[in-house]
Amino acid sequence: MLRGAQMSTKDIAMAPEEVVVDIVNEDILVDPANQTEPEKQMTALQVLLSATPVRQTAKLRIRKRAGLAQDLVLTIKSLTDGEFKSIGEQAETPTGNRNDRRRAAKEATTDNNLFLRLIVARGIMDPNLNSNEVLDAHGVPTGDVIVQKIFLPGEVARIAEEIMALSGWDDQAVELEDLES
Repeated sequence: MLRGAQMSTKDIAMAPEEVVVDIVNEDILVDPANQTEPEKQMTALQVLLSATPVRQTAKLRIRKRAGLAQDLVLTIKSLTDGEFKSIGEQAETPTGNRNDRRRAAKEATTDNNLFLRLIVARGIMDPNLNSNEVLDAHGVPTGDVIVQKIFLPGEVARIAEEIMALSGWDDQAVELEDLES
């Protein structure tokens, strides 16, 4: 189920009705509520062949609080697999001392806070936290430092959660159905 721009994970959890999934052509699952009549007749292969990459966007509101003169509305976007890979690599730090790092270059730990800040810095489209104007105004080198400087830790986690949900990392993106029953 794709989330609308105004929905949050709380809205989804509180949705009063479940999505009904019907069996079509004995082995293909579709959600009739979200499909047009011609789409209901498509096979799984036809759906796969017609699929296109999607960049989803949504708006988030950070409520006025100490440090924010008014509500701050952000436009966030979904991230690609490549962006997640790059973020993961940036958030890794080698373990052990300098000599150990050479021997065990593959061993690393992930700084989870940095990982979330990087997701937020890349996932916020508007305002662009990585623009020279924003970086210069705050005297910092990168967007993740802006995130750490401006947002509260809980806000960073919530914004990252919404960006990840837009990118398909939520419980609603994929459902497992038992076809044997």
